[in-house]
Amino acid sequence: MSGQKNLISRFLNQTTMQKTKKSIAKRFKITATGKVLRRSPGKRHLLSAKSVKQKRSMGQDKPVTPGVASFVKRALPFA
Repeated sequence: MSGQKNLISRFLNQTTMQKTKKSIAKRFKITATGKVLRRSPGKRHLLSAKSVKQKRSMGQDKPVTPGVASFVKRALPFA
């Protein structure tokens, strides 16, 4: 956890022009109302062991927690 805090604090202390973090842009989506959505993990393989309900819920985007959402929004300045 401390490594993640160090990365976040180093990222937020930059004073130069901010670029879009492409790794974050590929994994998250910002809606028109400002919500941050993520994909559900676990729908790549071993699907026969999962229930239909489980697979169906994994197909929908899910909202991100508020603490992570603020970090994602700062990493995507042009979204």
